[in-house]
This record gives sequence, C-alpha cells and structure tokens, in this order.
Amino acid sequence: MSIDIGSIKHFKPLLNTSNLPREEPYRYDGFKTESKILPKGHKKREDARAFPEAVQWDRDQPVKLRDGITIYCDIFRPANLVNEKLPAILNWSPYGKNGSGALNLHVIPFQACRPQSTRSDYESFEGLDPAEWCQRGYAIINADPRGCYDSEGDIRNMGTHEGQDGADLVEWIGSQQWCNGYVGLAGNSWLAIAQWWIAAEQPKHLAAIAPWEGASDLYREVICLGGVPHIDFHEIINSIFVSSGTVEDQSAMIREYPLYNEYWEDKRAQFDRILVPMYITASYSTGLHTMGSIRAFREAKSSKKWLRIHPTQEWYDLYAPENIDDLDKFFSKYLKKTNNDWELTAKVRLSILKFNGEPVFNQEEENYPIPNTEYKRFYLDNDTSTMIPNSHTKYNALTYNAESIDRKDELMWKLVFDEKTRLVGFSKAVLYVSTKSHNQLDIYVQLRKFDASGKIIDHINFPKEALRACGMKDESEILNTNIFKYRGPKGALRVSHRITKIKDGGDDISPKYKHDQSKPLIPSEIVMVEIPFWPIGIDFEAGEGVALVLAGHELPYPEFPQMKPSTQNKGFATIHAGDHYPSFLQLPFVSFK
Repeated sequence: MSIDIGSIKHFKPLLNTSNLPREEPYRYDGFKTESKILPKGHKKREDARAFPEAVQWDRDQPVKLRDGITIYCDIFRPANLVNEKLPAILNWSPYGKNGSGALNLHVIPFQACRPQSTRSDYESFEGLDPAEWCQRGYAIINADPRGCYDSEGDIRNMGTHEGQDGADLVEWIGSQQWCNGYVGLAGNSWLAIAQWWIAAEQPKHLAAIAPWEGASDLYREVICLGGVPHIDFHEIINSIFVSSGTVEDQSAMIREYPLYNEYWEDKRAQFDRILVPMYITASYSTGLHTMGSIRAFREAKSSKKWLRIHPTQEWYDLYAPENIDDLDKFFSKYLKKTNNDWELTAKVRLSILKFNGEPVFNQEEENYPIPNTEYKRFYLDNDTSTMIPNSHTKYNALTYNAESIDRKDELMWKLVFDEKTRLVGFSKAVLYVSTKSHNQLDIYVQLRKFDASGKIIDHINFPKEALRACGMKDESEILNTNIFKYRGPKGALRVSHRITKIKDGGDDISPKYKHDQSKPLIPSEIVMVEIPFWPIGIDFEAGEGVALVLAGHELPYPEFPQMKPSTQNKGFATIHAGDHYPSFLQLPFVSFK
C-alpha cells in the first residue's frame, strides 16, 4: 500500500512548545533530559496523589525511529528495582507524556469522578498512572509520538505509519537492560486506537495489549458514520495538539475524498494481524469507540482475547481500583509470566443498563453477540406511531422536515413490552424512504428507552453517589454530553451509499457498507435502506418500552458542549410503511440469567 501521508499537511497553525503556557491547562514544564528519584510521598502538586513508593523518573529520553526521526519518552521504574529486569507498559499518547496537555481531567466537570487526589498527575491523559503501576512492579513508559511536543516530525493520525512508529518504540523498550523483554500496551481512546496498528506490526517484544475503548475504523466509526461526514470532534482534537511540525488534516481529507478509498482503508485496523493476548473494554456511553472495541473482539486473530462491556464512562472505569487489579492480573500473566488463573476469566463480561435503576455488572457470556439471541421484527405503523409484530399494516406515509435541527421535527415510533425484556447485541432499521427535495438524504436513527409512564429517559454514565462526592449538588448540573449521559444506540446512513455492502456473513443482524460508491436519489423514488445501530444492552420492565427516533440531524448528545447538531439535508423526506413497504425495526432478545 502506497500512501504518502507525509504530504498531507495541516494548514492551521499548531501550538508550539516555544510559546506553550506553563499554567492551566497545559502545565508544560519544558524539555529536560535527566534522571531523578521521586521519593516516597512525593506530590507533583498539592492536591495530587502521593507516590506510595519511590520511583526513578528518566525524563525526555531519546529514541530513534526507523527513518531517523527522534522521539522522546519518559520512563518510570520502581526505585528499589532499578537493577532488575522489569515488564514494561507503554502509553502511546499525543496529548502530553507527563500530565501536560490541554486534554486532562482538570477540564472535565467533576474531574470525571476521579479527583486529582487519586492520580499523581504524571500519567498521560487516558493512560496508566506511574504512581499506581510502578509499585506493582512494572516500568511505565509515556511517549510523545512523532511530531508531538518536542519529538521530531509531523503528527501521524492512526494507520500504518503510526503503528510502525509505535512498534519501533516497543522494540527499543524490549531491548533495554532494565526490561525483561515483555512489553504491553494500555490506555483509553487514542491510546487504545493506536494499539490496533502497533500490534498489527507484530513487534517481537510485544506480549499483550489492553485497548480500553478504541475506535478501529476512522471512516465508518468516527469521521463519517454512515457515510455522513462529521468533522467537529476531529477539529476540536486537532486544535489542542502541540507540535513544531504539522498534523494529518483528516477534515480536509474527508472533504476531498468523501468516498472510501485507499487512504481510509489505512485507517481501518487489520485485526487478522493481531496475535497477542488482548483485554478489550467497551461501554455504551461513548459516541466514538463502542463499535470499534466490539469489532476487535469479534475479528482479532488472537486466540486469547477478552471483552468487558461496562456501564460507566471510560475514564471513570480506567481508574477504578477493582479494574486496576483486574488489568494487573492480565498483565501479570503475560508480562511477568505469573502462573495465575487469568485465563479462567469469562471471555465476555457484559453490563446491561436499566436507565432508571442500577445496571447489571459483569454478566458472564461465552461470546458476543450472545449465542441463541432471538431477532424479532416490529413493523412501523404510521397511523399510530407505534411498532407491532404484524407486517400486514395499512399503508401510510409520514413526512418530516429533513433539514431541521429542531427536535419537534423528529419522528418517533413506540413499542411497549408486556413482560420483562432484555435486549443485547445488534439491531437494525429497515426503512422505505423518499424525498422530493433533493438527490441526497442523510437519515439518523436512535433507540430510546421510555418508562412505564411513557417518559423518555437517559442513562447517567457515573454513579450518582460518585458525582455527589465530587461536588454535584443537583442533577441539573450534569452536562448534556455523551461523557455524562447516554440516550441509546445510534445509527446513520447517507442513502446514496446504500448500493454497496460488505459481505461478511453478518448482514442480517448488522449490515455494513463499503461507502465506495454513491447513487443519487431520484426525486420521489421510494428506496429501501438498512441502517445498523451500535450495540444495545438494556433491560425493560413490563410496561416500559423502546422508541425508534428518526431525524435529519445527529441524535446522541455531543462529545463536547461546543459541538452542535447540524444537517446537510435539504427540504422534506418521507417514511413509507405498511402494505408493499414493510418498514421495520429488528431487535436482539436474550434470556435473563
């Protein structure tokens, strides 16, 4: 594959370390290659967690990559084991390697319920804390990848080239005199995403990976869900990078190449090349990573892989003491070669949300989707705005304003369950649609839960007692963002992309599109589309139910408050149901344990 990623430049100026402020939020303390002991009880800041044991900090250590570029990393090792060979864990992050950077939990309301007193502030954002992990007998390496901060070159944004850089660092770490030759990867989000490509390079010293929530297909899952370009999140992330170079401008790339091509293929993880043990996590709350994590578990070639789907938010989950212990058990098995019982861990541990009650934690399953899932279809009745098991409904059409971002212009169909019900896995909507207004139409759908009174409800991604402990006085203080609230599984499709699908045997439960061709709509022509939803995991009591919501704009809460709903539609569109147009919702029913 020949992709000259280096020729893709970011045309907006980036922050440079030469003018980077040392105060909040960046807290950049300059470049300094040195080694020092952080004594037991050391605190980086008054409100930070103290180091429980002394740690040696080797700061701004140079590493030369295969093309001669030099990057820098910080190495943390237990001071009482500096003459020992230790297992190593790499946090590969573009956000700043020792607590610096505009993205950190200080800028998140309530610090994501993980206050500074629980973290040393030497951790990379979304990475493992050296204060915690060095005392457990690991070397922790925080890297500034190519182009980030003082590392040379231009920032590479996912894909083969970033994987090669990370693999080079893994090999360098594994060959150091202080390393036992076994290296692991860890972290949330970008730190998880990078692991797919690093592991695909198969560096010999890589022994295990722990990608805790990571998108795996940049086009289909992040920047162009359903074939509809969405660049707001990407623009925000690009705006906080610090570099003396440039960064891949993927917003410009999606504008220039809105159809899937070789460039976007390089941004899709090749799971058939990942052979090492994997401990993967996913949550329902993120609008970025759920599908990528679950695809990794389903497709990775590794014979040793585990999936844990949790009911909270990724940063809260990462620093939970019980999850740290669980991850330590995994890494002890494969980096320390400890003879423990990790491999008896259930391959899948599920959470199932209730929205108006405590979620189910860690339900053990042998696979995902759950074996013996029963898929049932419920047909849209446009006369009553309900869904029913009978496909023989009278024809009716509902027209909506597809270019509106006003929630009053959304369509909704409800299904009430007459008994306790559990939905887990993949859903899809099959719809017959048309528009007179334009040759293009973007459709957004979402599944919402309503209670026995008919009220649509949200899931709060943090335990309320944790929010109160971190300063919440009233629930009205909880932001309407994906970080804090989850509405339900989402789906989207640019209707002109309906013509080419990926054939992988899973079409009937979760159709996948190639997005490599576009066929404009003919005005008033009725076409059938299949729209997959991201995975669901929700319990319902008798009298509660699920609603199918449809609109011409994004339906989930945004990742950040500054991201506002938008639409590229024009005019009105129509949903046809009944008679010759059997529009339906397919849902995954599983048994209670």
